[in-house]
Amino acid sequence: MKTIEFVPLLLTEATDIFTIRSIGHKDTEFRKFLILFKESKDPFLKEDMDRILTAIEKISQNGALENYFRIEGKITDRVCAIPLLVKPRDKSKHGTLRLYCIRISDTLLIIGGGAAGLMAAYGAAILNYTRMFHCYNRSIGSCHSWRKKEKS
Repeated sequence: MKTIEFVPLLLTEATDIFTIRSIGHKDTEFRKFLILFKESKDPFLKEDMDRILTAIEKISQNGALENYFRIEGKITDRVCAIPLLVKPRDKSKHGTLRLYCIRISDTLLIIGGGAAGLMAAYGAAILNYTRMFHCYNRSIGSCHSWRKKEKS
């Protein structure tokens, strides 16, 4: 697994939102995501991006409440995606855009990168991001368990 650091993205009274950066790299995963998809010409991906940015704004105001996220994998893994809902589309012609996160609690969210794609191509990109986030989540869980033992 890559060595990573958590970079503050939005710190509000409701929640602290961090993003991930691989050590030695300039851009965070979220910035790479924005560079790739913010100016998309596909109207469906553009709408997905608008939903994602709106969700992040709402999360910063209200907290990282469960109802903002789509679960990716097991509920106990804490790996999730934004947006929760997307506009119906012909998925053979228009992909779906997702931003992957680790929701630690209502007050702490880690945002990573994301992917978009069509049916067959989508699977590989999504699988890579979800695997990476499951690894990050396990590492965070190990650190959290260690810190609890340290305080005892």
